Amino acid sequence: MKNSNFLKLLVPFLAVVFLMGFSTTAGAEVIKLGGIMDTTGATSDVGKDYAIGMAEAWKYINEQGGVNGKKVKYTWFDYGYRIPEAITKYKLLKRLKSVAILGWGTGDTEALSPTVNRDKMPYVSASYSAHLTDPKKTPYNLFFSTDYSTNARACVTAWFDKKWPEKADYKKRIPRFGFVNTNPSLFRSAAIKAVKDQATLLGFE
Repeated sequence: MKNSNFLKLLVPFLAVVFLMGFSTTAGAEVIKLGGIMDTTGATSDVGKDYAIGMAEAWKYINEQGGVNGKKVKYTWFDYGYRIPEAITKYKLLKRLKSVAILGWGTGDTEALSPTVNRDKMPYVSASYSAHLTDPKKTPYNLFFSTDYSTNARACVTAWFDKKWPEKADYKKRIPRFGFVNTNPSLFRSAAIKAVKDQATLLGFE
């Protein structure tokens, strides 16, 4: 991903960091941020690049003067896509006085959500589970993209509106919908209910 595009994804998080910068003590010279990444686990094929990109982004921001004139100290750990390890790393980052954390997976982000809310720790994850989109329930889980369920419903609806009418006999039969999953995980199952509900709404079999 190009630097400009990657930095655009960080804009919402930077807004939070600005607020955190104002709330730090007057003598604080750095803003401490934490990262929980997957560079050795089941999603390390994309996790490695994401982790590198995140670290490079904060390096670039520091080179441009930091946030509110303060440098960012970004400390991140690999958790190998294991939920218990993510919880352990979160506790460590909290002890290191991180004021906000960048996370990664769906299972670990959902598992940490109650703790994040209790600690009032701004948490921006690369997981976009719709289970975390209600600000009344999960006010500290922040998003910089649409959630998986919204994306899935949009795809099903777009196909129904654009592709299905191209079938010569589309008015004479009901569309069938199949959902194929690669392996059982919270990431891959997060949108299944939304897909089924949308298919039912549109009259699919």
